[in-house]
Amino acid sequence: KNTVTKESMSTAFYHENIPTIALNDYAKRLAKYMRVSYECYVMASSYIARMDSLVNDFTAHRIMLAAVVLAAKTHEDVLPANKYFSQVGGVLKTVLSAMECEMAALLDYSLF
Repeated sequence: KNTVTKESMSTAFYHENIPTIALNDYAKRLAKYMRVSYECYVMASSYIARMDSLVNDFTAHRIMLAAVVLAAKTHEDVLPANKYFSQVGGVLKTVLSAMECEMAALLDYSLF
């Protein structure tokens, strides 16, 4: 979606520039380097579906990253630190933390 809403612009997921990496290439990058199970990607896809109204070209990459990280923290017993996740995702650690908190709240903390 290329449509940006006021709602999506006021989130931690919004970035003023569309990322130069295609979303499918970004997804491949996450799959290659995140070191999480396949189940996390299934969980992440359900989180993303529940947040569909916020997904657009300016938010999709960050929503995907936050969803995978949140799923990993919900499902995995052992996982890398946020610093690693933020480096893989190409965002600051503080931005990733803000996105995680906001996503959990938007999902009403219903993560299972």
